[in-house]
Amino acid sequence: MIIIMNKKESSFTLIELLVVIAIIGVLSGLIIIGMSGATDAAKDAKRKSDIEQLEKAVLMYGTLSGSYPIQSTQCDIGSNCANISSTLIPTYFSVFPLDPNGGYYTYQSTDGTNFIISSILSSGNSYRYFSSTGFSTSVAKVFTAVGTSQWTVPSGCNYVEVLVVAGGGSGGNIASGGGGAGGLIYNPSFPVTPGQSLTVTVGNGGASALLNGGNSVFSTITATGGGAGAAWGAPSNKDGGSGGGAGFVGGSPSALGLGTPGQGHNGASCTGGYNNVGKGGGGGGAGADASGTSGGAGMSSSITGTAVIYAGGGGAGFGTNFTGPGGSGGTGGGGTGGSSNTNGTNGANGLGGGGGGNYGLGGSGVVIVRCE
Repeated sequence: MIIIMNKKESSFTLIELLVVIAIIGVLSGLIIIGMSGATDAAKDAKRKSDIEQLEKAVLMYGTLSGSYPIQSTQCDIGSNCANISSTLIPTYFSVFPLDPNGGYYTYQSTDGTNFIISSILSSGNSYRYFSSTGFSTSVAKVFTAVGTSQWTVPSGCNYVEVLVVAGGGSGGNIASGGGGAGGLIYNPSFPVTPGQSLTVTVGNGGASALLNGGNSVFSTITATGGGAGAAWGAPSNKDGGSGGGAGFVGGSPSALGLGTPGQGHNGASCTGGYNNVGKGGGGGGAGADASGTSGGAGMSSSITGTAVIYAGGGGAGFGTNFTGPGGSGGTGGGGTGGSSNTNGTNGANGLGGGGGGNYGLGGSGVVIVRCE
């Protein structure tokens, strides 16, 4: 007798295939994450090594010359640090090292007796060398809510890097000046005590035409609110952290607003015309005077881990013979000026930008603290 048996071919079921695919996907993801982590670690190791090289070169230069290179505002090494370039190249470097992502390390020394070199790690934390305290890694605390609160200094924090930006001024009415930016104060090493309770106030922006911005405060540091843009028909100027732009009085421009030294810059005078048919002047910014109808530029800071421009001035408002928009706002949140048939735009909240002329409102300020 011959018995014929059918051979049953074995195969994977759909569920088994899906399980295998899922496992492969998870393993691939873990490998990619591991490789990404390793890449970030390698980049951070280079950043720390570069900072140490720069630190040693500046220390050596300071020992030989008796003073560190002075850069009163934070600058990018290899880009706009003129005093660093002239003193360290070519004696210490042929070219300056760059961040692994192609950016720059930063430097600041306000008086030549101390200096800071800093970088931003892959985590977003700051890695820096301060000549008084050494190397440190820290995370920024950002205060944006308008009003006053208390901040308790965490343990191990003996100095803070702090940026205080006041609220921007509002623009004026027709043919008026742009609002001045809020005053900006940067302190790279403010002494504090762990457990200490400090007052933090975030200033409001000018909430209606012709109003200055509110002051921002961190402990004993006070940044002055930006000056409002002067109105058409009003002879008085509006001084502030940065000054408001001028308006018109009869056939003559009013005085331009003045900025507070060390915090901001001046507004601009009017650019021609008479009564409400002319153009106002731009509001000053934290980084530059206003220019004609344009608001002054703000100032850049990487205190949060990302470079941000703060406190730009508002653009001027235009009168009845000019169609909108009016003058351009300064970089850093400055509002654009309006014309007789359009309102100016508001300054950016959280940046302390000035409002554009013709009823643009000021932007609120910000206080940013980073422990060392």
